[in-house]
Amino acid sequence: MEKREIKMLAELSRYVAEQYNKLDEWEQNPGTSQMRTSDCAMILKSIGVSLDDIFKEAGLITDEPA
Repeated sequence: MEKREIKMLAELSRYVAEQYNKLDEWEQNPGTSQMRTSDCAMILKSIGVSLDDIFKEAGLITDEPA
């Protein structure tokens, strides 16, 4: 994996984590909502887990707590 690719994945990972953590701030309005917050949370969490798997396979992070 090239340094540029690692940087791009790290930026994407941070963005996904930020968006996931912001979900509680959003109020659901059934009349205007396009997607339920819980559905969006599942999608963002899945993307975050997939990114972590990529980093683990590349040897960039481990399962050990920091």
